[in-house]
Amino acid sequence: MTNLSQPAPRFLICDTGLLEGFGSAGDDLWGCFWGRFGGRARIADAVRDEIVYRINARGIDALRKVMRARWQPAIDLTDVGAQLEIDEIRQRLRRADDPPSMHTGESATIVAARRIDGIALIDDRDGFNVAKALGVATAQTLDLIDIIVREDLVDCAVLWASWGRMRRSSRLPDAPRSRLCPPGCGRHR
Repeated sequence: MTNLSQPAPRFLICDTGLLEGFGSAGDDLWGCFWGRFGGRARIADAVRDEIVYRINARGIDALRKVMRARWQPAIDLTDVGAQLEIDEIRQRLRRADDPPSMHTGESATIVAARRIDGIALIDDRDGFNVAKALGVATAQTLDLIDIIVREDLVDCAVLWASWGRMRRSSRLPDAPRSRLCPPGCGRHR
């Protein structure tokens, strides 16, 4: 895992899946995420577009709060060079039965992180592995949760319920309850 608490904090470039997870977690955990990381969080223009699509076409209401957050301007990746990079990474991630636009968000997140020397926050296993192979600093939802837990920003009962909602909305790994409790809890070890 990349050190997310470095002395000179880098921007955190968020992928759609990670944001959907935190958006579906409930207001308490979304508030912790945004309060702790929002000042450093950025999204690529393709991720912003993917979120809007998921809200409008799929009715994923959990993403509405994500779009209401006070984001810095989206990272513009509309130039030809960025589009070629995004397409090259998409091809590395693509499986035979994937629709043509599949993996655009993950690919744009990786390209954006490379361009501004940020940390790609990406849960998609293949996307995470490609980012690492390209030398991009990476982190996942559980890495952020570990910081939230370590800093005791939310009650472990709230976090446990939020984790369940997050897992239902995305493909996050199982985590023992003890991982979701601050060091002083002692109830769930």
